Amino acid sequence: MRETWTWAQYTQRPMHLFTPFVEFLLPTLCMACEQVQTKLLCANCLAKITLNMLNRPPHCPTCGIPIATPESPCFSCVEHRPAYDETFYIDSYAGVLQTTLHAYKYQRRLACAAGFSYLWNHCAAKATLQSSADYLLPVPLGVRKLTKRGFNQSWEIAKHIQLPKTVRKIPNALGRIDDETSQAQRNREMRKEMAQDLFYLNTDWSERFKNQRIIVFDDVMTTGATMNAIASLLKNHGAKHVSAWVVLRTLPKSDPFAI
Repeated sequence: MRETWTWAQYTQRPMHLFTPFVEFLLPTLCMACEQVQTKLLCANCLAKITLNMLNRPPHCPTCGIPIATPESPCFSCVEHRPAYDETFYIDSYAGVLQTTLHAYKYQRRLACAAGFSYLWNHCAAKATLQSSADYLLPVPLGVRKLTKRGFNQSWEIAKHIQLPKTVRKIPNALGRIDDETSQAQRNREMRKEMAQDLFYLNTDWSERFKNQRIIVFDDVMTTGATMNAIASLLKNHGAKHVSAWVVLRTLPKSDPFAI
């Protein structure tokens, strides 16, 4: 009798079994440069991403930006410590995946979600990223934006991230108040000011995160205002530790890898 697997069970299979299925879903083009080949990413693009992936030292252990002193917080995090405790990302926002991420979000190229999930799992394995979290929560969209877009881009990637079975992925614990202005249209100070009042915990989850370790997953981290607002909310409800996991991170222009 043939064994059948749900999608969730399939993503728990070893990486060498997951890879062919993802590559079947996506075109035989590099998802970054779109050159014809047989893998999700060509060797050239993968090499560029490897420079930045997840824990490229030296970096600020809190916000993830490159700094001169290894494993020490950057000046900004010392002066204004974020509510989140650590940050991991695949690549710089200015890197080879920016166009692909835009196509995924704004042109509804949903197959790219599987590609980003696979890429995160690949980078996490290479970087030996360990997780002792209890929950993974995607950054939510407001109802209007979710209805217009048709999907939450962070959740579509996050739900196929490989994690221990003890980590619960909860897509609807966080809520977001509808806001007509896109984050991309705001400057740094506006983002910080507006983000504080945008997010809330849904009633069923308001008492469940006490003393818990939580991963918050997003597609892009720019100023960190969104992540900081969510981490503050979670810690106000008793969370012990909040990790920021994002696909792309905006890096300072002075960083040699940010160009």
